[in-house]
Amino acid sequence: MPINWITAVKLIPWSDLVQATPKLMRNAKDLWTGSRAAKEKPLPSDDIGSSAGMDAEQLQQRLVALENIQLEASALIAALAQQNAQLLDALLVQRLQLRLLALFFLLLTMASVALWLR
Repeated sequence: MPINWITAVKLIPWSDLVQATPKLMRNAKDLWTGSRAAKEKPLPSDDIGSSAGMDAEQLQQRLVALENIQLEASALIAALAQQNAQLLDALLVQRLQLRLLALFFLLLTMASVALWLR
């Protein structure tokens, strides 16, 4: 059975979505800047023992790889949050346009009935 899109759109809690968008954007930016700051901090090499030289190198490489993955993930989250905000803005504009269109048709219907009753 196909989805009734009007019903699906009515089920979305728009007020909650509108209220949560700024917080989502702020959190995504904080995550992105925090990840970038962590990437720029050098790791202390004094704490690593000299007896585990090869293991320390492998751990360092894994740590760098994990930091790169974290940066990519936070960039993706920030991009998704921005796209979500743009989508929400577009939906709000369409909602306003739909209300104006409904008002126009209501006025047109009233004018047609008035002309018909004349």
